[in-house]
Amino acid sequence: MSITTPLRLYINGTDSRDHGVYCLQVPHFIRPKKRYDAIKVPGRSGALMVWRGDYDMVELSVKVGIESDNIDAARNWIGTAQNVRLTPDLSHVYECVQSSEQRWYKINNRMWVGEMTFLCQPLRRALTEQIHTGNPVTLMNTGNVLARPRIMFEASDTTVELMVKRMDGRNLLLGSDAQKSASSPSWPSVIGYYTMSEDMETRQYTLTIKGELGEGRTTFIAYINTYAGAGGAMIANPIPRVGDAGVFRATFTGQINGAAEPNRIMILHYPHGLTSESTIEWIKLEHGVIATPHSLAPEDDADLLAAETWTLQAPTGWTTLDGLSGILTDEDGSAWGKLDRPDLPVVEPGATVTISAIGVSQLSVKMQERWV
Repeated sequence: MSITTPLRLYINGTDSRDHGVYCLQVPHFIRPKKRYDAIKVPGRSGALMVWRGDYDMVELSVKVGIESDNIDAARNWIGTAQNVRLTPDLSHVYECVQSSEQRWYKINNRMWVGEMTFLCQPLRRALTEQIHTGNPVTLMNTGNVLARPRIMFEASDTTVELMVKRMDGRNLLLGSDAQKSASSPSWPSVIGYYTMSEDMETRQYTLTIKGELGEGRTTFIAYINTYAGAGGAMIANPIPRVGDAGVFRATFTGQINGAAEPNRIMILHYPHGLTSESTIEWIKLEHGVIATPHSLAPEDDADLLAAETWTLQAPTGWTTLDGLSGILTDEDGSAWGKLDRPDLPVVEPGATVTISAIGVSQLSVKMQERWV
């Protein structure tokens, strides 16, 4: 059965259509209610109500259709929801804390229709996130939702300059825009090899390929390391097509399995034994389960390493810069300033930022998850 709908539902960064779940009705955009903090300000009575970017939890009710022969697997997949969004981009990401289902009924003996309700926390401050110290400090958004850095520093000068180098959804593959093609019928039917900028680890990755499979070919396959006699393992099979734009994507847990070169990726097309040509226009490997648009690895594009800067006049002692709101507070929690720009850059899941400072004696940073 073919179901066509313009609506989209993404769970854990994956289009629900890839799991046979079709979005039939979604709520209008829900703006969660803002949550304010009360801050005491020396010299004035009462409290200053400061919004730090937090929102209250909301319920998202989504009507979905599932083909009858896929109902059990699809419902199990929906139950794994950790984050939910209704748009292809990374805006409006909801962190799911609980999912429930109701009113399932069968139509035409071919499809089940039901309503899923997701209880969501649009923003959660990662209070337990590890604090990184040093100057500069490099840290990664290790979660599955958008985040902003929270910076704490002790000024050694009256003027402090903060610099943030941001690499959005960092591509871990070097030379990712080099077009490759192959038509070899013999195993292993390799299209191309790619070198990672780091060794593969046992963690979640998302691999995206823009290209086309030759006639009769059904999927791309990814291996870590070479195939013949050097260890390694199959890491993604299949890599299914996503939509109609020649994009293929898979999320997997990295493994090495004794690979002699744990930073070498091999891409095949399958089945072998055919002479049709498959092509790869570009490829992207990134940390986490949410795919971001193609970009070169920072090692291939120096512009990705350009830093944004903020200059501010800081008092002595410790200052905390809330990356969610741009509010500056002192050691007692009293607000004394705000950035001239509203906040620090959004950091996508799996992306890495490097933060450095001039005019400080100590620098500590951690990530804050946030709603955008």
